[in-house]
Amino acid sequence: KNLASKIYEVRFAFCQRSSASSGVRSFLKHEYLSMKAQNPALPILIRECNGTMPRMTVRYNFGRENTVFCEELNDVQIRDKLQQLAVDQSYIEPKSASSSFIGR
Repeated sequence: KNLASKIYEVRFAFCQRSSASSGVRSFLKHEYLSMKAQNPALPILIRECNGTMPRMTVRYNFGRENTVFCEELNDVQIRDKLQQLAVDQSYIEPKSASSSFIGR
């Protein structure tokens, strides 16, 4: 779907090897080309870094951002989260009690 009318940028950060990042890797492998074809003006940034907790950050107008941690999510769940973020810009991902992510 056309995301560029609702969001300004999508960033993915993930580890190249960890099983926690397998959903992000699968999502990008299967969805990147069609997502880019449907949204040619939308910047889609991909950052691979060893040991990084998988996450997707969406930037809206006026510099507002929303980050969703994608640990153990599959590609369908990630696609649904992205659609949810595009439709409901006020959506805030519930904080995970097990997340100890700081500054990566």
